[in-house]
Amino acid sequence: MSITAMTVMAVAPLTTEQLWLLGGMVLALVGAGVVALAAARGRGRG
Repeated sequence: MSITAMTVMAVAPLTTEQLWLLGGMVLALVGAGVVALAAARGRGRG
């Protein structure tokens, strides 16, 4: 793939599918962060 093609792909607007995938990734990462924080808080108890 040439530099020009990569540049065009980088500035191309996101499609609906890409937005859904990006949203799903963000949601998964936020969920994992919430679980990690809850686990870290509960670790001292018990």
